[in-house]
Amino acid sequence: MSETRVKLPDGSYVNVPTDDPKQAAAAASRYWQRKQQSAPSPKPAPKPASKPAPKAEPGLWDRYKGFVDTAADAAGNMWDNIAPNWMDELYAAPRAAKAFVTGGDAGKAFRDAQAKYKRNQASFAKNHPTAKAVSTGAGVVAGMALPAGRALKGASMGRKVAQGAGIGAAYGAAAGAGKGEGLDLGTRGGNAVVDGGAGLAVGAALPYGFDRMGAAGRWAREHVPGVDAVAQRTGRVVDRMIGATEQRAPAAVQQARRMLGHHMNQGEIARGPGIPSRPANPEAIGQEVAYRNAIGVPAMVGDVTQDMRDLTSWSSRGMGPGQSMVREALNTRKASEAARVRQHVAETLPTTTDPIAYVEQAKREASAAAAPHYQAAYTQPMYRTPPIQAIEQIPAFRRALPQAYENIQNQIDPATGLPKDPTAMGFRYFEGDAGGLPPNVPHFALPERGYVALDNGLSTEGYDQVIRAMSDNGRAASHVNPVTGRIESTTNSVHINNRARDLRTELMGQNDHYRQAVQGYGDDMAMIDGFNNGREVGKLSGHEINAQMRAMPDAARGPWSTAAGTAMADEASRYGAQFPNGSTANHVRKMLGDDTKQAALSEMTGNTGGVRNLQERLEYEHQGNLNFNEMAGNSRTAARQALDNDLNGSASDIPLTLSGVRDRLLGAVVARMAPSYRNRVKEEVARVITASDARTVREALAAIAAQAEKDVRFADLLHKASIGTTALYGSNLKPSGHDPDKNFNQP
Repeated sequence: MSETRVKLPDGSYVNVPTDDPKQAAAAASRYWQRKQQSAPSPKPAPKPASKPAPKAEPGLWDRYKGFVDTAADAAGNMWDNIAPNWMDELYAAPRAAKAFVTGGDAGKAFRDAQAKYKRNQASFAKNHPTAKAVSTGAGVVAGMALPAGRALKGASMGRKVAQGAGIGAAYGAAAGAGKGEGLDLGTRGGNAVVDGGAGLAVGAALPYGFDRMGAAGRWAREHVPGVDAVAQRTGRVVDRMIGATEQRAPAAVQQARRMLGHHMNQGEIARGPGIPSRPANPEAIGQEVAYRNAIGVPAMVGDVTQDMRDLTSWSSRGMGPGQSMVREALNTRKASEAARVRQHVAETLPTTTDPIAYVEQAKREASAAAAPHYQAAYTQPMYRTPPIQAIEQIPAFRRALPQAYENIQNQIDPATGLPKDPTAMGFRYFEGDAGGLPPNVPHFALPERGYVALDNGLSTEGYDQVIRAMSDNGRAASHVNPVTGRIESTTNSVHINNRARDLRTELMGQNDHYRQAVQGYGDDMAMIDGFNNGREVGKLSGHEINAQMRAMPDAARGPWSTAAGTAMADEASRYGAQFPNGSTANHVRKMLGDDTKQAALSEMTGNTGGVRNLQERLEYEHQGNLNFNEMAGNSRTAARQALDNDLNGSASDIPLTLSGVRDRLLGAVVARMAPSYRNRVKEEVARVITASDARTVREALAAIAAQAEKDVRFADLLHKASIGTTALYGSNLKPSGHDPDKNFNQP
């Protein structure tokens, strides 16, 4: 760039680095004005000696003027950090406006006021460095209270970095644009770009840097001997000074609470059948543990989610107080699992400890209740309908006659105290042989002599006895499966049972008392059959239970349900004794079957809520068994090794993210110190995950929540410090770029 030579009023010349004559003249004019302002004034002529006038007493303003000026300069410096480098423009603007209104030179007034402000600030910085530093800090703090500078709270690192970059760029650009004279937009724009870029880079780096500083401090407390003790003592001193009552926990306890808080917010809480799962969080886990204990399941915090079971498994491995605490708690609970499952069954389904005595009692009760109905039914007239006559011709009916005849003779008539007489019920005795009987008359020969025939049919009681004998024959014709042990129907048994049912239906259709007796109570064999069928509950499907329910009298449902509950309770005891480490709850839960079977069980027992409650309790017991298996299965599989490595890293909380750098720089130290520290972490984790009583759980969850809140506050404090540092850096960048006012080449 060439120079323009300009002549000044005193005849001297100055070279201005520009080709534009107008710019050269303007620059030379400004240079001349500054030269005149800095030139020493001529010394006045000496005055004749005279008696000096007495000094006037300083007024109030004179006495405090220096203090007021210093305070004004401090305020200006503070505002210059709130609005970086723009205070000289803000100071000069009203003075230029005044000159414009009064007809003066507004530009000259602006430049003069700007120069005066800068001289005052330079003098303030030189003469009052402490006040300068205090006012600068006050400006930075005040700037952070502005919307653009308020630090984010509880934000992710990405958002914090973005905010730091934005604030750094804004402060840098604003400060850069404030470095210039007048309306020199080119210089101000260039400074804004350069300083804004510098502020952006620093502002983006500081939030992460401050966060890593905090993590490094935690790592030192956790692994460097003595640091944690010093930090606790220092913290207690500060607490006493500020009147805080919060107890400061050791670093290992704090880290354990962080781990617990993290894992408690992972996964879903699996609940009972028909109850939707819910997202896991500390409050929900506390409520779930309290609920499970309230219904009789000794649940622990470590039971309710897979993440918590993983944490329990990790805390049980190794040697130490925490590991022993976990193993002892889980082993103790496991030892009584079978007894608890049996109790759950007993509390939700009917059971009995003496099945034989129960059946006998049920038979007596059913017989006593049915007796009036049978007595009334047997006095009613009997109509030998065509369907009955047809049934009389089948072999099943005729083979049942001898047994029915004998059964009647084996009964004692309560009115006479003598054996009942079959002939009073329609059985007719004949001497000799049956050759003279009409065709197709049902009959049978007696063992000693003679024969018995049904030439005119039977009474209601007589047919009832035949029906019972046919049912016995149908039961005898069934087949026992040698593999499953279940009684299975055969073609013969099906036909016999169907015809017995048809005959019973005919009797019920014409005799209401008989219908009430059969449907309500049945007979002794109905009670026994119901009980025996209920004992096979583990082998029955839901459809088979429904079929049995349709075929049995109402009174037989009680024995069936009691037998089913007893079978489940006995199976819990048997399985628990045979497989002490197995899931007794899950084994019994299989006996409840699918939804169809559970619905059938609910209807059969008449206790819909009982079956559902049992299923829910078994689910929670099974989750406790899963927790036990995680601890007991202590082999170092690949999956478990990966889990251990992940949780061990969480326990150490090493502040560096690159694993290679971490291993190279800190491997030796961690190898020596981490196991002891990790055991202390496991001890605190064990105390929480094995908790089951409501008070301990509440206190543990409150401590975890307090630790999380404390960590958030500390992270926010670090971020706030990074934002303040960013603002301080951005607002105090040195001038950059070209300033023609300061680049004159003197001749």
